[in-house]
Amino acid sequence: MLDDAISSSSSKTNAIVRAHLKDALVVGGTTVAPAGTPVLIRILRASGAKSGDVYGYVDIAFEPLHLPDGQDVMLRAPISHLTIYSSGGHDATVGVEDTVGEIFIPAYILYAATRKGRNVNLPAGTTIRARTIERVETNLQGAVVVKTPAPLTIPIGVPAPDYQPLPLAIVATPHPHVRNTPAPTPFPSPT
Repeated sequence: MLDDAISSSSSKTNAIVRAHLKDALVVGGTTVAPAGTPVLIRILRASGAKSGDVYGYVDIAFEPLHLPDGQDVMLRAPISHLTIYSSGGHDATVGVEDTVGEIFIPAYILYAATRKGRNVNLPAGTTIRARTIERVETNLQGAVVVKTPAPLTIPIGVPAPDYQPLPLAIVATPHPHVRNTPAPTPFPSPT
């Protein structure tokens, strides 16, 4: 849950937004992190709404969650690009309004070209979901274990391409029915 607001019009790149866990993080009956544990969100990029009906957006990333036992858990946002969702119905309504405005209102096209889009505004108290990147478990003694995901395995050898690439140069080979020696020209005839 956000403790500070996020807004495409006022948030700055690399700014830190404070938040906290709304509910306790419980794994196997063991409380890994109690409700209220601080969470930090970094603003990667923000752009405010602009004229021309361009909507604002904010890109976010979670900082590692510090557990009470000193371990860190990497978090990721299921949606890290926050923008205004524009439904098909909204787009159709705006299209009809623009068509009617262009027909009946003089210079409406100037208004439509300079119309400002909408900004993303998430006030304090907004719930933002996060997922763990690492696997969080408890062992037989009840201790919390944070396991990083296994690295990607890359097969040994060169994979076969799905297509045959074109050569950089084509070597000219003579056709079997074409003579390699030039024929004398009929004009001028030798004297």
